[in-house]
Amino acid sequence: MKKLSTNLLSLTILVAGMQTSLCAAEVPWLETFDTPESFSGFTTIDGNGDKEEWYYNSHDKCARISYNDDLDMDDWLVTPGFQLTKGAVYKFSIDARNYMGAERFEVFAGMGNRVVDMTVGVIKATDVNAMKYVTYSGEFTATESGEWFIGIHGCSPAGRLYLDVDNLSLNYGVSAASPEALSEFTVTPDADGMPNVSIAGVLPITDTEGKRLASIDKVEVVCDNDVVYTSEPLVPGERFSWIHKNAPLQRHTYRVVAYNGNARGRE
Repeated sequence: MKKLSTNLLSLTILVAGMQTSLCAAEVPWLETFDTPESFSGFTTIDGNGDKEEWYYNSHDKCARISYNDDLDMDDWLVTPGFQLTKGAVYKFSIDARNYMGAERFEVFAGMGNRVVDMTVGVIKATDVNAMKYVTYSGEFTATESGEWFIGIHGCSPAGRLYLDVDNLSLNYGVSAASPEALSEFTVTPDADGMPNVSIAGVLPITDTEGKRLASIDKVEVVCDNDVVYTSEPLVPGERFSWIHKNAPLQRHTYRVVAYNGNARGRE
């Protein structure tokens, strides 16, 4: 059984065994707040000292911050940390909604989970005026390698009501120097039922701005969220192939990504 997603250059297959559900603890990352425990890895900061903080809303399964009649909102919800790479571009997305009057939020990133660490803008101050969730996204570049955090700053004017957020995600972004995605991408289970998977595709010849690539510095094959193979430098436009031998017996999602220096390619 296989499922090919052409727009993401990923393919999910079942390798001769029982299906299992795998949870990612690193980029790409998604938090849907399905359980109260999912909120426990976040840090909350009551910036204005009004004793109102982000909390887990068990009824709607989301994160919520409440209003203050007299003080503007100044409350932070900070994600767990992520190991990010200097020069790499990352895309953060979040669903938000309001009740009775527009709410406001902004998003920053930083190498710490305190307010003072939130120095890199991700989503500028945005008014939310919809009782159904709307998705907001922004990108940022990691200026250093190390542990990074994402901070959602509730900053609504006084006297509003609730701001809810859900479906937080962090994924790889692309820059102007990023290679395009591989074409003719295929992932094929072993025809004889052996736990081997053949991955193949044609390497890109241009970056995301259409400029020809001088070389492909490396190609990574990612199985679920683990890099299982890294190539030597390759020639743009050539056919790439690799066999994942003795793949663990469970469901897997494969991605293949080309690099131009530190610029991670499109998936």
